[in-house]
Amino acid sequence: MNWPDVPSTLRQWREVIRLPLFFGIVGAVAVIVSVGAIEPGETLAHLPGLLAVNALKGAASAATASLFIVFFSRALEGWIRSRPLRFALAGLFASPAVVAVVVAVEVVVRKDTMSAALFGKIALDVVVTVTAIAALVGLRPGREGDAGETPGAGTNRDEPSPAGPQDRTTARDNPFLKRLPKRLGTDLHHLSMADHYVEAHTAAGHALVLIRFSDALAELSEIDGLQLHRSHWVARHAVRRVCRQGRNLVVETIDGAKLPVSRSFQGRVREGGFPGGEDG
Repeated sequence: MNWPDVPSTLRQWREVIRLPLFFGIVGAVAVIVSVGAIEPGETLAHLPGLLAVNALKGAASAATASLFIVFFSRALEGWIRSRPLRFALAGLFASPAVVAVVVAVEVVVRKDTMSAALFGKIALDVVVTVTAIAALVGLRPGREGDAGETPGAGTNRDEPSPAGPQDRTTARDNPFLKRLPKRLGTDLHHLSMADHYVEAHTAAGHALVLIRFSDALAELSEIDGLQLHRSHWVARHAVRRVCRQGRNLVVETIDGAKLPVSRSFQGRVREGGFPGGEDG
């Protein structure tokens, strides 16, 4: 198992827990669990307290689960090519930490006595729920190389991948390529803007880099590539073909990503001499 870079893992995790969807799901689950916990004949006076406890437990357990799932899914990517299986195992490995969080909330906040039967029920619920949710996340197609995506076939995860068609001296000295984790090497394929980060894709995988997209482009000025969109850049050697999807012009890369081309950059792309094709 190849342990991922901790700072990049933490950056990716922070991106996850800052998503509005994360808070929406935690809030919805807290409401559903709290309403379901009210016994027949009880008044709604108990609801605020139940909501507070369940929101705390939900937020803490979800944050813990997402951290460990991100970490283990990346650690397993050199061993298991199946994304759903990799995420399911990551959820399974994350479960003990989530069980510890849920038990802590039950004991410290609710002052519940932790019997063997209650602990067993919590553990079973957590393992099933976290593993199932992680597997469902794994079924979702990667975000054109979502973190944890499988690296290119034949890549040795313990060694940096070689430089691509770019000049090796340029690749070694380029300030942006120096920012990449060593496991990714310097064969850069494309970049995509991701909030305050840039998602860099190489022949060996991908990672989030804390830098403004415009600054990344400035650092890559010596690398032969094209900006396609205000959020996308591609290395020339990584372009497989240029095609149309409906009315949109798209660049397909050698690693299978399809990057949109905005109108202001279409002329430059058409003049690039790339292979063409039409999608149905």
